[in-house]
Amino acid sequence: NALVQGDVGSGKTICAILLMMIVVENGYQGVLMAPTGILAKQHYEEIVRLTKDTGINSIFLSGGMKPSEKKSVLRLIESGSVDIIVGTHSVISDDVQFKKLGIVIVDEEHKFGVQQREQLKKKAEEGVHSISMSATPIPRSLAQTIYADCVDMYTIESMPAGRQPVQTATCRLPKTAFNFMGEEIKKGHQCYVVCPLITSNEDEDDNENRLYSVEDTYNMAKYYLSNVGAKVAMVTGKMKENEKAELISAFQRNEYQVLVASTVIEVGVNVPNATVIAIMNAERFGLAGLHQLRGRVGRSSLKSYCILYSTKSKEENPRLDIMCETTNGFEIAEKDLELRGTGNIVGVEQSGINEELECMLRYPKLYGELRKIIKEQEEKIRLLSFLLDNFNDGRRRSFFCTAVNLLELHEIHEALDEIRAGAGLALLPLRERSSYVSEVLQRIAGRRNVDLKLRKKA
Repeated sequence: NALVQGDVGSGKTICAILLMMIVVENGYQGVLMAPTGILAKQHYEEIVRLTKDTGINSIFLSGGMKPSEKKSVLRLIESGSVDIIVGTHSVISDDVQFKKLGIVIVDEEHKFGVQQREQLKKKAEEGVHSISMSATPIPRSLAQTIYADCVDMYTIESMPAGRQPVQTATCRLPKTAFNFMGEEIKKGHQCYVVCPLITSNEDEDDNENRLYSVEDTYNMAKYYLSNVGAKVAMVTGKMKENEKAELISAFQRNEYQVLVASTVIEVGVNVPNATVIAIMNAERFGLAGLHQLRGRVGRSSLKSYCILYSTKSKEENPRLDIMCETTNGFEIAEKDLELRGTGNIVGVEQSGINEELECMLRYPKLYGELRKIIKEQEEKIRLLSFLLDNFNDGRRRSFFCTAVNLLELHEIHEALDEIRAGAGLALLPLRERSSYVSEVLQRIAGRRNVDLKLRKKA
Protein backbone atom coordinates (compact mmCIF):
# COMPACT_ATOMS: atom_id res chain seq x y z
CA ASN A 1 0.00 0.00 0.00
CA ALA A 2 2.04 2.93 -1.27
CA LEU A 3 1.79 6.58 -2.22
CA VAL A 4 4.07 7.85 -4.99
CA GLN A 5 4.52 11.61 -4.70
CA GLY A 6 6.25 13.56 -7.44
CA ASP A 7 5.71 16.85 -9.20
CA VAL A 8 3.99 17.10 -12.55
CA GLY A 9 6.26 15.61 -15.21
CA SER A 10 8.59 13.85 -12.74
CA GLY A 11 7.92 10.36 -14.15
CA LYS A 12 5.16 8.88 -11.97
CA THR A 13 3.41 7.39 -15.01
CA ILE A 14 6.44 5.44 -16.28
CA CYS A 15 6.88 4.01 -12.76
CA ALA A 16 3.25 2.88 -12.83
CA ILE A 17 3.64 1.24 -16.24
CA LEU A 18 6.79 -0.64 -15.18
CA LEU A 19 5.07 -1.83 -11.98
CA MET A 20 2.13 -3.20 -13.97
CA MET A 21 4.47 -4.93 -16.44
CA ILE A 22 6.23 -6.73 -13.55
CA VAL A 23 2.88 -7.84 -12.11
CA VAL A 24 1.72 -9.10 -15.54
CA GLU A 25 4.95 -11.07 -15.98
CA ASN A 26 4.04 -12.86 -12.74
CA GLY A 27 0.64 -13.94 -14.02
CA TYR A 28 -1.63 -11.18 -12.68
CA GLN A 29 -3.70 -8.34 -14.13
CA GLY A 30 -3.10 -4.65 -13.46
CA VAL A 31 -5.58 -1.78 -13.50
CA LEU A 32 -4.90 1.95 -13.78
CA MET A 33 -7.72 4.36 -12.87
CA ALA A 34 -7.51 8.01 -13.96
CA PRO A 35 -9.95 10.85 -13.12
CA THR A 36 -10.73 11.98 -16.69
CA GLY A 37 -11.31 10.27 -20.01
CA ILE A 38 -8.62 12.40 -21.67
CA LEU A 39 -5.96 11.36 -19.12
CA ALA A 40 -7.05 7.70 -19.14
CA LYS A 41 -6.85 7.58 -22.95
CA GLN A 42 -3.43 9.24 -22.84
CA HIS A 43 -2.18 6.60 -20.38
CA TYR A 44 -3.65 3.79 -22.48
CA GLU A 45 -1.96 4.99 -25.67
CA GLU A 46 1.36 5.35 -23.85
CA ILE A 47 1.09 1.81 -22.41
CA VAL A 48 0.24 0.34 -25.83
CA ARG A 49 3.23 2.14 -27.38
CA LEU A 50 5.67 0.96 -24.70
CA THR A 51 4.45 -2.66 -24.54
CA LYS A 52 3.80 -3.34 -28.24
CA ASP A 53 6.64 -5.89 -28.58
CA THR A 54 6.25 -7.53 -25.15
CA GLY A 55 3.16 -9.69 -25.68
CA ILE A 56 1.26 -7.70 -23.02
CA ASN A 57 -2.39 -7.03 -23.96
CA SER A 58 -3.95 -3.75 -22.81
CA ILE A 59 -7.52 -2.50 -23.05
CA PHE A 60 -9.33 0.80 -22.51
CA LEU A 61 -12.62 0.98 -20.61
CA SER A 62 -14.80 4.09 -20.41
CA GLY A 63 -18.38 4.91 -19.54
CA GLY A 64 -18.97 6.42 -22.98
CA MET A 65 -18.62 3.11 -24.86
CA LYS A 66 -21.45 1.55 -26.84
CA PRO A 67 -23.18 -1.28 -24.89
CA SER A 68 -21.99 -3.96 -27.34
CA GLU A 69 -18.40 -2.69 -27.24
CA LYS A 70 -18.42 -2.48 -23.44
CA LYS A 71 -19.84 -6.01 -23.14
CA SER A 72 -16.99 -7.35 -25.28
CA VAL A 73 -14.38 -5.52 -23.15
CA LEU A 74 -15.90 -6.82 -19.89
CA ARG A 75 -15.81 -10.38 -21.23
CA LEU A 76 -12.10 -10.05 -22.08
CA ILE A 77 -11.31 -8.68 -18.61
CA GLU A 78 -13.19 -11.46 -16.80
CA SER A 79 -11.61 -14.21 -18.91
CA GLY A 80 -8.10 -12.89 -18.28
CA SER A 81 -7.46 -12.31 -22.00
CA VAL A 82 -6.21 -8.78 -21.23
CA ASP A 83 -3.38 -7.97 -18.84
CA ILE A 84 -3.61 -4.22 -18.27
CA ILE A 85 -6.92 -2.35 -17.94
CA VAL A 86 -6.98 1.45 -18.14
CA GLY A 87 -10.08 3.53 -17.49
CA THR A 88 -11.93 6.17 -15.51
CA HIS A 89 -14.51 5.54 -12.74
CA SER A 90 -15.96 2.87 -15.03
CA VAL A 91 -13.35 0.34 -13.79
CA ILE A 92 -15.03 0.29 -10.34
CA SER A 93 -18.55 -0.38 -11.64
CA ASP A 94 -20.28 -3.56 -10.41
CA ASP A 95 -20.23 -5.27 -13.82
CA VAL A 96 -16.41 -5.23 -14.04
CA GLN A 97 -15.02 -8.60 -12.86
CA PHE A 98 -11.28 -9.30 -12.95
CA LYS A 99 -9.86 -12.81 -13.30
CA LYS A 100 -6.67 -12.32 -11.27
CA LEU A 101 -6.08 -8.70 -10.28
CA GLY A 102 -2.68 -8.12 -8.66
CA ILE A 103 -2.13 -4.37 -8.68
CA VAL A 104 -4.40 -1.32 -8.45
CA ILE A 105 -2.96 2.06 -9.44
CA VAL A 106 -4.91 5.29 -8.88
CA ASP A 107 -3.53 8.30 -10.73
CA GLU A 108 -4.22 11.78 -9.33
CA GLU A 109 -5.52 10.20 -6.12
CA HIS A 110 -6.70 13.57 -4.77
CA LYS A 111 -9.46 13.55 -7.44
CA PHE A 112 -11.10 10.40 -6.01
CA GLY A 113 -13.02 9.74 -2.79
CA VAL A 114 -11.90 7.22 -0.15
CA GLN A 115 -14.78 4.85 -0.96
CA GLN A 116 -14.02 4.95 -4.70
CA ARG A 117 -10.41 3.89 -4.11
CA GLU A 118 -11.45 1.16 -1.64
CA GLN A 119 -14.07 -0.14 -4.07
CA LEU A 120 -11.34 -0.85 -6.62
CA LYS A 121 -9.22 -2.69 -4.03
CA LYS A 122 -12.17 -4.90 -3.05
CA LYS A 123 -12.32 -6.24 -6.59
CA ALA A 124 -8.90 -7.78 -6.19
CA GLU A 125 -7.71 -10.95 -4.56
CA GLU A 126 -6.36 -10.92 -1.01
CA GLY A 127 -2.99 -9.17 -0.86
CA VAL A 128 -3.43 -6.89 -3.88
CA HIS A 129 -0.82 -4.17 -4.27
CA SER A 130 -2.33 -0.69 -4.08
CA ILE A 131 -0.47 2.34 -5.44
CA SER A 132 -1.73 5.94 -5.38
CA MET A 133 0.01 8.68 -7.33
CA SER A 134 -0.24 12.43 -6.87
CA ALA A 135 1.75 15.65 -7.09
CA THR A 136 -0.11 16.92 -4.01
CA PRO A 137 -1.49 14.08 -1.83
CA ILE A 138 -4.74 14.79 0.02
CA PRO A 139 -4.31 15.53 3.77
CA ARG A 140 -5.72 12.12 4.74
CA SER A 141 -3.19 10.22 2.60
CA LEU A 142 -0.33 12.36 3.87
CA ALA A 143 -1.43 11.76 7.48
CA GLN A 144 -1.56 8.01 6.84
CA THR A 145 2.04 8.00 5.62
CA ILE A 146 3.29 10.11 8.54
CA TYR A 147 1.26 8.75 11.45
CA ALA A 148 -0.57 5.55 10.60
CA ASP A 149 2.17 3.17 9.43
CA CYS A 150 -0.26 1.83 6.81
CA VAL A 151 1.01 3.63 3.71
CA ASP A 152 4.59 3.70 2.39
CA MET A 153 5.62 6.92 0.67
CA TYR A 154 8.01 7.12 -2.27
CA THR A 155 9.05 10.57 -3.47
CA ILE A 156 10.40 11.25 -6.97
CA GLU A 157 12.59 14.29 -6.41
CA SER A 158 14.28 14.67 -9.80
CA MET A 159 12.75 16.39 -12.81
CA PRO A 160 13.51 15.94 -16.53
CA ALA A 161 16.66 17.78 -17.64
CA GLY A 162 16.22 21.42 -18.63
CA ARG A 163 12.97 22.06 -16.75
CA GLN A 164 12.73 25.43 -14.99
CA PRO A 165 10.55 26.25 -11.94
CA VAL A 166 7.31 28.03 -12.88
CA GLN A 167 7.36 31.64 -11.69
CA THR A 168 4.12 32.42 -9.82
CA ALA A 169 2.61 35.80 -8.95
CA THR A 170 -0.73 37.30 -7.95
CA CYS A 171 -2.57 39.90 -10.00
CA ARG A 172 -5.58 42.15 -9.19
CA LEU A 173 -6.50 43.32 -12.73
CA PRO A 174 -7.52 41.00 -15.61
CA LYS A 175 -6.02 43.45 -18.12
CA THR A 176 -2.55 43.01 -16.55
CA ALA A 177 -2.77 39.22 -17.02
CA PHE A 178 -3.92 39.50 -20.67
CA ASN A 179 -1.22 42.05 -21.53
CA PHE A 180 1.43 39.66 -20.18
CA MET A 181 -0.07 36.79 -22.21
CA GLY A 182 0.08 38.99 -25.31
CA GLU A 183 3.85 39.39 -24.90
CA GLU A 184 4.32 35.62 -24.66
CA ILE A 185 2.10 35.02 -27.72
CA LYS A 186 4.32 37.43 -29.68
CA LYS A 187 7.23 35.08 -28.90
CA GLY A 188 5.26 32.22 -30.49
CA HIS A 189 4.11 30.69 -27.20
CA GLN A 190 0.63 29.64 -26.02
CA CYS A 191 -1.48 30.34 -22.92
CA TYR A 192 -4.23 28.86 -20.76
CA VAL A 193 -6.91 30.75 -18.86
CA VAL A 194 -8.85 28.78 -16.23
CA CYS A 195 -12.15 29.91 -14.68
CA PRO A 196 -14.20 28.68 -11.70
CA LEU A 197 -17.55 28.88 -13.58
CA ILE A 198 -18.68 27.62 -16.97
CA THR A 199 -21.58 30.02 -17.52
CA SER A 200 -21.91 33.58 -16.26
CA ASN A 201 -23.84 34.45 -13.13
CA GLU A 202 -26.29 37.19 -14.09
CA ASP A 203 -26.73 38.23 -10.45
CA GLU A 204 -23.06 39.27 -10.17
CA ASP A 205 -23.02 43.06 -10.42
CA ASP A 206 -20.13 43.72 -8.05
CA ASN A 207 -16.87 43.80 -10.06
CA GLU A 208 -14.86 43.50 -6.85
CA ASN A 209 -16.34 40.06 -6.07
CA ARG A 210 -17.12 38.99 -9.62
CA LEU A 211 -16.70 35.32 -10.50
CA TYR A 212 -15.37 34.84 -14.01
CA SER A 213 -16.97 32.22 -16.24
CA VAL A 214 -15.45 30.45 -19.24
CA GLU A 215 -17.98 32.16 -21.54
CA ASP A 216 -17.23 35.71 -20.27
CA THR A 217 -13.48 35.18 -20.20
CA TYR A 218 -13.49 33.71 -23.72
CA ASN A 219 -14.98 36.97 -25.04
CA MET A 220 -12.61 39.04 -22.88
CA ALA A 221 -9.57 37.10 -24.19
CA LYS A 222 -10.63 37.69 -27.81
CA TYR A 223 -10.99 41.43 -27.06
CA TYR A 224 -7.67 41.92 -25.24
CA LEU A 225 -5.59 39.65 -27.51
CA SER A 226 -6.98 40.64 -30.91
CA ASN A 227 -4.03 43.01 -31.42
CA VAL A 228 -1.57 40.06 -31.39
CA GLY A 229 -3.69 37.95 -33.76
CA ALA A 230 -4.31 35.20 -31.19
CA LYS A 231 -6.90 32.55 -31.95
CA VAL A 232 -8.92 31.66 -28.83
CA ALA A 233 -10.77 28.41 -28.05
CA MET A 234 -12.78 27.34 -25.04
CA VAL A 235 -13.33 23.90 -23.51
CA THR A 236 -15.49 22.74 -20.57
CA GLY A 237 -16.58 19.52 -18.95
CA LYS A 238 -20.08 19.94 -20.39
CA MET A 239 -18.83 19.25 -23.91
CA LYS A 240 -18.88 15.77 -25.44
CA GLU A 241 -15.69 13.74 -25.00
CA ASN A 242 -14.81 13.74 -28.71
CA GLU A 243 -15.44 17.50 -28.94
CA LYS A 244 -13.15 18.18 -25.96
CA ALA A 245 -10.46 15.88 -27.32
CA GLU A 246 -10.55 17.57 -30.74
CA LEU A 247 -10.21 21.10 -29.28
CA ILE A 248 -7.33 20.07 -27.01
CA SER A 249 -5.60 18.34 -29.95
CA ALA A 250 -6.00 21.50 -32.03
CA PHE A 251 -4.44 23.51 -29.18
CA GLN A 252 -1.55 21.03 -29.04
CA ARG A 253 -1.01 21.60 -32.77
CA ASN A 254 -0.88 25.39 -32.09
CA GLU A 255 -4.01 26.02 -34.16
CA TYR A 256 -5.18 28.05 -31.15
CA GLN A 257 -2.86 30.23 -29.09
CA VAL A 258 -5.17 30.63 -26.08
CA LEU A 259 -7.34 28.00 -24.43
CA VAL A 260 -9.99 29.26 -21.99
CA ALA A 261 -11.20 26.35 -19.88
CA SER A 262 -12.76 25.04 -16.71
CA THR A 263 -10.76 22.67 -14.50
CA VAL A 264 -11.25 19.96 -17.15
CA ILE A 265 -7.64 20.66 -18.22
CA GLU A 266 -6.28 20.13 -14.69
CA VAL A 267 -4.83 16.73 -15.57
CA GLY A 268 -3.76 14.97 -18.75
CA VAL A 269 -3.06 17.94 -21.04
CA ASN A 270 0.52 18.23 -22.25
CA VAL A 271 1.48 21.22 -24.41
CA PRO A 272 5.23 21.98 -24.09
CA ASN A 273 4.83 25.26 -26.01
CA ALA A 274 2.40 26.70 -23.39
CA THR A 275 4.24 29.13 -21.10
CA VAL A 276 1.48 30.99 -19.24
CA ILE A 277 -1.50 29.89 -17.21
CA ALA A 278 -3.80 32.52 -15.71
CA ILE A 279 -6.19 31.28 -13.03
CA MET A 280 -9.20 33.55 -12.53
CA ASN A 281 -10.63 33.88 -9.00
CA ALA A 282 -7.72 31.79 -7.72
CA GLU A 283 -9.05 32.02 -4.16
CA ARG A 284 -11.87 29.68 -5.21
CA PHE A 285 -9.47 26.76 -5.80
CA GLY A 286 -7.78 24.41 -3.35
CA LEU A 287 -4.01 24.08 -3.09
CA ALA A 288 -3.94 20.71 -4.86
CA GLY A 289 -6.02 22.08 -7.74
CA LEU A 290 -3.88 25.21 -8.08
CA HIS A 291 -0.67 23.17 -8.14
CA GLN A 292 -2.08 20.75 -10.71
CA LEU A 293 -3.23 23.63 -12.93
CA ARG A 294 0.18 25.28 -12.65
CA GLY A 295 1.63 21.99 -13.88
CA ARG A 296 0.06 22.57 -17.31
CA VAL A 297 2.96 24.94 -18.04
CA GLY A 298 6.70 24.49 -17.52
CA ARG A 299 6.68 21.23 -19.48
CA SER A 300 9.72 22.13 -21.57
CA SER A 301 12.91 24.18 -21.22
CA LEU A 302 10.93 27.41 -21.86
CA LYS A 303 10.56 29.82 -18.92
CA SER A 304 6.94 29.61 -17.77
CA TYR A 305 4.58 31.64 -15.59
CA CYS A 306 1.47 31.18 -13.44
CA ILE A 307 -0.76 34.21 -12.81
CA LEU A 308 -3.17 33.98 -9.88
CA TYR A 309 -5.90 36.57 -10.42
CA SER A 310 -7.71 37.48 -7.21
CA THR A 311 -9.11 40.58 -5.58
CA LYS A 312 -8.48 38.98 -2.18
CA SER A 313 -5.28 39.73 -0.29
CA LYS A 314 -2.74 37.03 0.62
CA GLU A 315 -3.75 37.51 4.25
CA GLU A 316 -7.37 36.72 3.37
CA ASN A 317 -6.31 33.65 1.42
CA PRO A 318 -3.00 32.12 2.61
CA ARG A 319 -3.15 29.50 -0.19
CA LEU A 320 -2.10 32.15 -2.73
CA ASP A 321 0.91 33.07 -0.61
CA ILE A 322 1.95 29.39 -0.41
CA MET A 323 1.68 29.03 -4.20
CA CYS A 324 3.96 32.04 -4.72
CA GLU A 325 6.51 30.75 -2.17
CA THR A 326 7.10 27.22 -3.48
CA THR A 327 6.71 24.96 -6.51
CA ASN A 328 7.39 21.79 -4.47
CA GLY A 329 4.30 19.56 -4.46
CA PHE A 330 5.18 17.83 -1.19
CA GLU A 331 5.65 21.15 0.64
CA ILE A 332 2.29 22.30 -0.74
CA ALA A 333 0.66 19.04 0.45
CA GLU A 334 2.13 19.58 3.95
CA LYS A 335 0.76 23.16 4.03
CA ASP A 336 -2.60 21.78 2.86
CA LEU A 337 -2.47 19.33 5.77
CA GLU A 338 -1.87 22.23 8.18
CA LEU A 339 -4.67 24.36 6.72
CA ARG A 340 -7.35 21.70 6.23
CA GLY A 341 -6.58 19.16 8.95
CA THR A 342 -5.73 15.50 8.63
CA GLY A 343 -9.11 13.98 7.89
CA ASN A 344 -10.15 10.63 9.34
CA ILE A 345 -7.64 7.81 8.86
CA VAL A 346 -10.17 5.09 9.74
CA GLY A 347 -13.16 6.86 8.14
CA VAL A 348 -13.83 8.52 4.79
CA GLU A 349 -13.28 12.24 5.54
CA GLN A 350 -10.29 13.42 3.49
CA SER A 351 -9.70 16.61 5.45
CA GLY A 352 -10.84 18.25 8.69
CA ILE A 353 -9.83 17.97 12.34
CA ASN A 354 -9.27 14.51 13.80
CA GLU A 355 -9.07 14.31 17.60
CA GLU A 356 -6.70 11.32 17.72
CA LEU A 357 -4.28 12.81 15.21
CA GLU A 358 -4.35 16.16 16.99
CA CYS A 359 -3.14 14.28 20.10
CA MET A 360 -0.34 12.68 18.06
CA LEU A 361 0.79 16.12 16.92
CA ARG A 362 0.49 17.61 20.42
CA TYR A 363 2.45 14.84 22.17
CA PRO A 364 4.96 13.50 19.62
CA LYS A 365 7.28 11.86 22.22
CA LEU A 366 4.41 9.98 23.86
CA TYR A 367 3.14 8.91 20.43
CA GLY A 368 6.64 7.67 19.55
CA GLU A 369 6.79 5.56 22.72
CA LEU A 370 3.33 4.11 22.05
CA ARG A 371 4.37 3.12 18.54
CA LYS A 372 7.39 1.27 19.96
CA ILE A 373 5.17 -0.61 22.43
CA ILE A 374 2.64 -1.52 19.74
CA LYS A 375 5.34 -2.77 17.36
CA GLU A 376 6.86 -4.87 20.14
CA GLN A 377 3.46 -6.37 21.01
CA GLU A 378 2.85 -7.18 17.34
CA GLU A 379 6.24 -8.91 17.15
CA LYS A 380 5.46 -10.91 20.31
CA ILE A 381 2.13 -12.06 18.85
CA ARG A 382 3.81 -13.03 15.58
CA LEU A 383 6.45 -15.13 17.37
CA LEU A 384 4.07 -16.75 19.86
CA SER A 385 1.70 -17.81 17.09
CA PHE A 386 4.25 -20.53 16.21
CA LEU A 387 3.45 -22.21 19.54
CA LEU A 388 -0.35 -22.29 19.21
CA ASP A 389 -0.44 -25.88 17.92
CA ASN A 390 0.94 -27.04 21.27
CA PHE A 391 -2.23 -26.01 23.16
CA ASN A 392 -5.82 -27.14 22.91
CA ASP A 393 -8.55 -24.65 22.04
CA GLY A 394 -9.43 -24.06 25.70
CA ARG A 395 -5.91 -22.95 26.64
CA ARG A 396 -4.89 -20.94 23.58
CA ARG A 397 -6.46 -17.66 24.68
CA SER A 398 -5.04 -18.06 28.20
CA PHE A 399 -1.58 -18.83 26.79
CA PHE A 400 -1.61 -15.87 24.45
CA CYS A 401 -2.85 -13.25 26.93
CA THR A 402 -0.47 -14.36 29.67
CA ALA A 403 2.67 -14.76 27.54
CA VAL A 404 2.20 -11.54 25.53
CA ASN A 405 1.64 -9.43 28.64
CA LEU A 406 4.26 -10.91 30.99
CA LEU A 407 7.18 -11.99 28.82
CA GLU A 408 9.81 -9.68 27.35
CA LEU A 409 10.51 -9.91 23.61
CA HIS A 410 14.05 -11.28 24.11
CA GLU A 411 12.65 -13.97 26.47
CA ILE A 412 10.20 -15.13 23.79
CA HIS A 413 13.10 -15.40 21.31
CA GLU A 414 15.08 -17.45 23.87
CA ALA A 415 12.13 -19.75 24.61
CA LEU A 416 11.47 -20.32 20.91
CA ASP A 417 15.09 -21.28 20.31
CA GLU A 418 14.97 -23.82 23.15
CA ILE A 419 11.60 -25.27 22.12
CA ARG A 420 12.62 -25.60 18.48
CA ALA A 421 15.77 -27.41 19.55
CA GLY A 422 13.71 -29.98 21.49
CA ALA A 423 14.08 -33.27 19.62
CA GLY A 424 10.86 -35.07 18.75
CA LEU A 425 8.54 -32.47 20.31
CA ALA A 426 6.11 -32.72 17.37
CA LEU A 427 5.74 -36.47 17.99
CA LEU A 428 4.56 -36.05 21.62
CA PRO A 429 0.87 -36.06 22.57
CA LEU A 430 -0.78 -32.63 22.83
CA ARG A 431 -0.91 -32.66 26.66
CA GLU A 432 2.84 -33.42 26.96
CA ARG A 433 3.77 -30.78 24.36
CA SER A 434 1.68 -28.23 26.24
CA SER A 435 3.39 -29.08 29.55
CA TYR A 436 6.86 -28.88 28.00
CA VAL A 437 6.23 -25.47 26.37
CA SER A 438 4.70 -24.13 29.61
CA GLU A 439 7.71 -25.31 31.64
CA VAL A 440 10.20 -23.62 29.29
CA LEU A 441 8.30 -20.34 29.38
CA GLN A 442 7.88 -20.51 33.20
CA ARG A 443 11.58 -21.20 33.76
CA ILE A 444 12.66 -18.23 31.64
CA ALA A 445 10.08 -15.91 33.24
CA GLY A 446 11.11 -17.14 36.70
CA ARG A 447 14.50 -15.47 36.35
CA ARG A 448 12.67 -12.18 36.88
CA ASN A 449 10.46 -13.70 39.59
CA VAL A 450 7.49 -13.56 37.23
CA ASP A 451 4.79 -16.16 37.90
CA LEU A 452 3.65 -17.35 34.47
CA LYS A 453 0.63 -19.45 35.39
CA LEU A 454 -1.36 -20.35 32.28
CA ARG A 455 -4.76 -20.29 33.90
CA LYS A 456 -7.85 -21.70 32.24
CA LYS A 457 -9.55 -18.29 32.29
CA ALA A 458 -7.50 -15.21 31.41
